[in-house]
This record gives sequence, C-alpha cells and structure tokens, in this order.
Amino acid sequence: MPTGRALPEGRAVPARHPHRRRLGGLRRAAAVATSLALLLGACTGDDGEAGGGSDDTVAATFDVRPGVEIATVTGAEPGHDLTLVDAEGTRLLTLVTDDEGQANFAYVPDEHLTYETGTGGTLPTAEGQPLSPGTYTIRDESADPVAESEPFDVMAIDDVPDESFYDEQEVGEGFGYVTTRDGVTLSVMVRLPGPIEDGPYPTVVEYSGYGPSNPGGDGEPGSMIAGLLGGYATVGVNMRGTGCSGGVFDVFSAAQQADGYDVIEAIARQPWVKGNRVGMVGLSYSGITQLYVAATRPPSLAAITPLSVIDDTYRSTLYPGGILNNGFKRGFNRFYNYGGAFPSLPEQSSPLPWPLNHLLASYTQFLRRISYPIQNFFGRSDLAFRLSLNAWLTPLWSRFANFKGQNERSVGDLVTFLQQREQRPARQPLFLFVNLMETHLPFSPPQPFIDRVAPYFRRDREAREILRRWNREAYRWAAPLAEPLGELEARVLSDLYDAEVAYQDDYLGRLFDTLRERRQRDNTLTVIVGDHGDGLGEHGYMGHAFVAYQELVHVPLLLHWPRRIRAGTREATPVSTRRVFHTMVEAAGRLPEAAGKVSPAEVRSLSFLETLLGRDPEQGRAYAEVYPPLNFVRAIESRQPELLERFRCLSLRRALVQGPDKLIMVDGAADELFRLDEDPHELRDLRDSEPEKTQQMAELLERAASSLERQRLSLAAGATLDLDADEGLLQQLRALGYIE
Repeated sequence: MPTGRALPEGRAVPARHPHRRRLGGLRRAAAVATSLALLLGACTGDDGEAGGGSDDTVAATFDVRPGVEIATVTGAEPGHDLTLVDAEGTRLLTLVTDDEGQANFAYVPDEHLTYETGTGGTLPTAEGQPLSPGTYTIRDESADPVAESEPFDVMAIDDVPDESFYDEQEVGEGFGYVTTRDGVTLSVMVRLPGPIEDGPYPTVVEYSGYGPSNPGGDGEPGSMIAGLLGGYATVGVNMRGTGCSGGVFDVFSAAQQADGYDVIEAIARQPWVKGNRVGMVGLSYSGITQLYVAATRPPSLAAITPLSVIDDTYRSTLYPGGILNNGFKRGFNRFYNYGGAFPSLPEQSSPLPWPLNHLLASYTQFLRRISYPIQNFFGRSDLAFRLSLNAWLTPLWSRFANFKGQNERSVGDLVTFLQQREQRPARQPLFLFVNLMETHLPFSPPQPFIDRVAPYFRRDREAREILRRWNREAYRWAAPLAEPLGELEARVLSDLYDAEVAYQDDYLGRLFDTLRERRQRDNTLTVIVGDHGDGLGEHGYMGHAFVAYQELVHVPLLLHWPRRIRAGTREATPVSTRRVFHTMVEAAGRLPEAAGKVSPAEVRSLSFLETLLGRDPEQGRAYAEVYPPLNFVRAIESRQPELLERFRCLSLRRALVQGPDKLIMVDGAADELFRLDEDPHELRDLRDSEPEKTQQMAELLERAASSLERQRLSLAAGATLDLDADEGLLQQLRALGYIE
C-alpha cells in the first residue's frame, strides 16, 4: 500500500514517483508466514510565499558548495531546517539536515515542502523539477536568529570552465584524483600498458558508480577487455558519491554529466595520452554513462563504445511493452530480501564500515541479478523443481540459500531503523511491511525454545531422527499423506512448530517494545496477520495447499491503534484478510488521485473499523479459495500418482464461513458442511444430514464467487500481468514465498 503524506491543503500523494530522484505466541492458528504492517505518524507542509523568512538574519557558518544543478551543504547542525530561497526571496524547499549536518539540494517541488535527508529520508513525491541554474541563498530556520548563507550561483551543464582549468591538472599512473568544475574530486585509477616514458598510448575511460577506480582490482569489464587487446591505457573513474570520490551520488544527474565532461578534458591533456584524445568503454552502467557524457560534447572525446544500454528509459524501463513497470515495490522506498544465496540487506545491517558496506551491497545486487536465471530455471522447469526436492539437495537451498530468510535479523534491523528515526524530527508518515517465514519447514528453532516446548526432544534420539528426515525431505512438506502420521511423528512436528512460534514471538517482542516507545505510538496502526496456516497431518494433508480446512484458512488477525481501537476489543465476526488493504488505506487518509479504480467509498465500507462498529459490510461472511500448485502436482504425479485422484489434487476449492457454519465446495460442487462452534477441527461432515443448510450456503458461496470474479475482471480490464516480462515482480513474489 502506498504511503501518503500531508500537503498544505491536506491532499495525499503516493510516497514514490517513478520520475523523481532520491534526496537523501499463537499455536496452530498462527500463520506460517507472518506479515506485519505499520502506518506511522504524519507530517505537514507549509507555504512557500516570498519573504517567508525573518529579516533579522546572521551570517551562516555552514558551507555551501554550488554545482551543476545542485547545491550541497556541509557543516550545519544535525536536524536543522535548511531552506532554499531564490533571488526573489521565495522559499522553494526545506531539507532537514542528516546526522552529519549535511543536505543536498537537487530537486525543487512546484510548491514548498519539507523533507528529511540521509538514511531513512523519504523520496520526493510532488511534481517538481531539477534545481535550475540561478542565484540562491540557504537559510537555517532552526537557528535563532535565522542564519543565512551568502548568495551563490548554481551552474548549468554548459557552464564550462576555461581550458586552463584542465591544463593545470596532473594525473599519473596508478591511483589519483580529477577535480571537477565545482571542486569535487573524483577518484581515478590509471593503468598503462607499459612504462610511462614509452607512451603516449591510446586511452579509454570507464566511468561508473561501481568500482572502476578500485586500485586493488583489475578494473571493470570494459577496461579489462581494452587491457586484453593490448596497447591501451585505461582510466577507471568513480562518479561522485561512490568509491573514494567526493560529492553526492544522484543517478544520471546533470552533475554526473558535467563531471564526465570534466574527466574527459582533464585526462586528454595528460602527456601519456596519444593525440590528446580519449575514448570511452563499458557495458550496462558504464555503457549508459557514455551516452550521457557524450551528450555534453566534450571536444577531446574521440569515440564511445556503449554496450548493453538503455535506449529509451520510458519504453524499456518505466513502461516496457506499454505496461507500467511498478513491480511489487510500488509504494515502497526500499525492498529488502533477506532470503536467497545473496540476500539484499540494508547497508547499516553490515558490520563493515562505509564505504565497504556500500560496495558489498552493490556487489550483492550484482550477484543477485546473475542468480535470477538459475532461480527461474528451478521455478519453471518441472524436472529442475523435482530435482530440488531430493533430500540431498534440500539442505543446500533451505539453509545456505536462506529459504526462510533471516527473520530475526530483519526484525533487528527494523528495530534499529525505528530507533534511529526517533532521533530525528518526524516530518513524513511511514509505511512498513515485514514478511516473516519463521514457522515454515524446515524446523530449526534455537535449542532454548525447543527445551521450553519439547523438553523430551534433547534426549530422544528417535524424535531427533524424525525431525532430521522431515527437514531434508522437502517433497513431504506439501504432499498429501499416503499413510497417517505416527504418534511420535505428529508430536514432534507439532511441538517443533510451536517452538518456532515461540522463537518468533521472542524477537517480535523487541519490535513491539520499540513501537511502544515511539512518539507517534497512539497514531500508529499495527496489523499482524497470517497469509495462510499450515497443515501438519490433519485431514491427511501437509503444508498449505490442496485444502480449505481451518488449519489452512483460519489465521490470526491483530490490530493495534490506540487512537481508534480500544485495547482488549475482541471481534468474533469472521472477516476476509483481503480487507487489510482497505483498512490501511482508510487509515492513511484521503486517496491520492493516482489511485485509479480504487473507490474511496469501497475503502471506507470494507475497513475493519466498520466491523468493529457493528456494521460489517459482508454480513459476517468470509470467503476463501484454494488453487492447486501445479508444479507440486507434477512432482506428486512423478512420485505418487495414485494420490492425485485420491486427494483431488487438481481441484479448485472454495469455502464460505457464516457464523458457525462453513461450507467447502470442490470444483463447483458442495462437498462438506461443518458447524465450527461444535466441531472446530472439522471432523463431522453435515452435508447429507442438513441438505437445506447446504443448499443455502452453496447459493451464498456461488454469489460471493461471482461477485469477486466480476470485480477481478473489472480491475483487470485493459491491464495484463506478464510475469515472464516483469523480472522485478517475479523476484519480489518469489522472495515473499508466493511462487516457487
């Protein structure tokens, strides 16, 4: 769900815009994948009328470095409001300085707004444009009296220095620096094919934000290829804000373009450069930068060789095939995946210092990209998927590839983030989504939690062997049981599941303690919900497929919102988890204009608050549908084909709960009727003994299914979801466990 932010007149807008640049202990009923969402706090903007500051100002002591369409402040007080003011005295934008007293002005909204900068800062969402060339001042409006900088001029890309600026720079073999027109120094690594006195040599430049100037490496692919060809001098340059280069990183910005011009002109004037002309090499990132630099027309640039580049960012990235590429990350500033062989983690989660943590994060993203084809192969190939279910392979992908993620670590990182955020003034609301998979098989909770729940386990060798087999035989995690579980087997699986729940409860307690201490505690909506339950042999099934019994579809739902919901309130009315969306959107305030077909009236009516007020919009009915996982069906077909018909593994199941009654339909036919208040484990089928009730519930279920299908078709009109063409969405859904 997208975050909203309050604008001066109270409108809400999404917290992410594709064109903008960054500033800155429940038992069995507990779901095996626990999701926790938080909608935190609020913020306000203010007007940007001319003359908004005080006339009683003093000279600022912070430093301002203007550049090409940017102005960077250093040396200010942390957490102070710095306001950019144009030559007419109009307040354009206020940035809250980061923990080091820094702020970077590169974007100006159409109306004055305030943003936090640094780690945890919020992406701009309002319409605006890059900082235009012109004269400005910056005011520290948190100071008393207000402190104001001297007027300064922001440059344009074509504000090129005199040639003497480049003539005076000396760059020799090895590691060094090039100075750009605004004084920022960029790290460079010069590798010559022979002694400098045997030059000059034909020279190529590779310019990117990865590690081209890393003196401990061999350069990036473009430079390596040029070196292998023989006779070429190569110059690896880290763009501003990356590696050992100064300045602020802002991808594909005007400043980066101008820096590229300056690098070409400074390098071309070195005595070891043949003909005082250079070329550019590189692929992907350093291929794209060639296009941006060449657009500035450096006189000393002889040629470019861009490989694997984006030719049209609108058609190839934003709207590939004419479809908006928002992926699962729509509405999120960050999406971290703690699962996989190469988990994507926050930089602050790394024990390494900066910039090593930044480099590690970049390298990990590279490894994740090259691992995607392998994941896709196992997800799409029946043979590969069946092979992955073999006992000798299961430990590899379940443990070493972090199948269940690093749940305790992710919660710990979230606690750290919230604690750090509390140290800064709260300017924007915050939406967080956490998906935990702790209670999935394989079960491996820490020993103290096993001792607490199953004290016999430590000394019972047979029990330990049962768990070892189940943890290795991934096929059994979702396949129907040909024979019922043995008594000890059922006990071990149930107890170890409970130990996993206890372990998860323990580290979630630290998160809840942190939320309890927040300034915005009373105005924070916390939702804890399971996306499904898990079968451990009940009704002859394991895992979360093929059935619509309570162990799968009846999940916990907890809401905490002191400002709106009285503590201790317990609601017996069955509700659908799809209404979590409506509840969160309703809590955020007015819908943004970009919400499209989402109806504000529908959002309000389907909010859980309506049920709590005694106005349940669905008359106390909850609907569920369970589709068969076809890749697992094919695995069963290859191993135990006799189970497919016996357990109806290819059938679509739908269920409806109304009050104490529950009906399950299989392939459109009423199959089982239960009274949950008298038979919570669904062991006594009443379909044949209560035909009238069965018919009544079947009609209600079919009506609900038809209504939802009409909604689905309406929402899908004109839109196509092509997972094969949307790699980002595919990986996000896989990370959350919704596809293999």
